[in-house]
Amino acid sequence: MLMPWIKEKTMKNGQDIFRENTLYFFLYCEENCCNWLMKEYSNIWNEYFKSMLCLVIGFRGDVEMLSFLTKETERLERMYLQETYAQGPILAIQELAVRFLN
Repeated sequence: MLMPWIKEKTMKNGQDIFRENTLYFFLYCEENCCNWLMKEYSNIWNEYFKSMLCLVIGFRGDVEMLSFLTKETERLERMYLQETYAQGPILAIQELAVRFLN
């Protein structure tokens, strides 16, 4: 019952506390949200939040998501030279590698 509301607010909520709590929720909730995140990722407007949500994909996603994370790392590195947004997908790739490629 709460999941649809959280997913809806994920798209445009600008409050830092919401973002941090949502990240924690997606990491530990019973439902794996990775497929939904992949589908709706481009609709999330905050780049920092998108970077952090990549961590959810890294910890809960499948190895098939490596390609997306690699492209997202490249995009964030190219678009945000002065920021560290690419760290989210980079760490997600490392986590997927530990889980699936060892």
